[in-house]
Amino acid sequence: MNSLFPHLDLTHEMHELRNFVAAGAGMAFHADADGFCAAYLASLVAEEASSPMYQVFTENLDLVGLEEWVRGKHLKRLATFDINVLSAQSALGKLAASLSVGLRVYDDHKGLSAAQPANVETISLLPPDSDAIPEIRPASLFCFELLQQSAASGMQRELVDFVALAAAYGEGVASSFAKLLPRLPKGLNSLARAFGRGINAYYTDSSLQGDDMTLMRQMQRLSDSWLNDALDAHRDLCSHVGGSDVFTTITEAENVVSSLVENIARRAATEDPWFHTEEFPVYLVRVEASRRVVHLAASATRTKVDQGVVVSRQDTRGGVGIELRRARALHTPDLAALLLRLDPNWFISRGGHPMAAGATVKRGAEEAVLHGIERLLKASK
Repeated sequence: MNSLFPHLDLTHEMHELRNFVAAGAGMAFHADADGFCAAYLASLVAEEASSPMYQVFTENLDLVGLEEWVRGKHLKRLATFDINVLSAQSALGKLAASLSVGLRVYDDHKGLSAAQPANVETISLLPPDSDAIPEIRPASLFCFELLQQSAASGMQRELVDFVALAAAYGEGVASSFAKLLPRLPKGLNSLARAFGRGINAYYTDSSLQGDDMTLMRQMQRLSDSWLNDALDAHRDLCSHVGGSDVFTTITEAENVVSSLVENIARRAATEDPWFHTEEFPVYLVRVEASRRVVHLAASATRTKVDQGVVVSRQDTRGGVGIELRRARALHTPDLAALLLRLDPNWFISRGGHPMAAGATVKRGAEEAVLHGIERLLKASK
């Protein structure tokens, strides 16, 4: 079988993760489709071992809250999925110090290059030669490939395939990795697309969220009800998912957020670019909304203009959110490397992929960061 992770021994990684969780590790995941589905699939990799979970939001990269949660749960071990902890080195050090055994980081982001604490192990989901497009290797699809090692079959396999495809749609890589993803019937494929986007919408609009783990509990109830009735061979996964609490919850969020994002992207795409480089236009999207939609607005605008680079900004509780996206037809510039060339004193956190990068900027440093981005984009080749 072809793999998104040819540089890793997946059988070994499956046993390492399973043993880590079985020994009492907690799990922390990025609050979006990739992180959420990664945590759910990782719980299946761990089989019977249960694990406390914590979700980290892009808005404030709440590693302080995560550290407090680790101490409150008296955890000795922690696995993180799709959380760019490497971009917040000071917080990473404090988090690692709170764990007497260690921290396993599963991620494909480029962060700061400073030396890591001795008890931090990074499982890089990007191959060393990741200059080829596409660069993104989602944590959810890593966990999906681990599950293939355990030969999941029957009704569990059907649901797992659905979740993996939903995560790929939510992360925007379903087309890029189509040959390596499960092939589902048309109706189920459309539902997976809606499911992935709905999860992103739910985590984008905090006004729609219940308590911290509402969505994960709903997902686990969906999974249990599907697998516990395995004797009913005539059930249909489309109707089972479509009638579930989790789908009702995320559909409500998707309706609210997609309308908002569509309006922002449409307006941005009809305005003149911020500036032109020698090779492409650069669009600046100023998101004036109470919700954390800056990354969705950047992606939606990129889809509409599909020719250059989109820079999106939005005020957040922790600072100013900046997101960069480049058209899929462009092979350069490396947006994560570009952000990392700017003065670190301007940032609370930063990192990402060559095609998509983001940062939380300290208040008062926004204009310096935007000027720096403009200067580096104009100089890029």
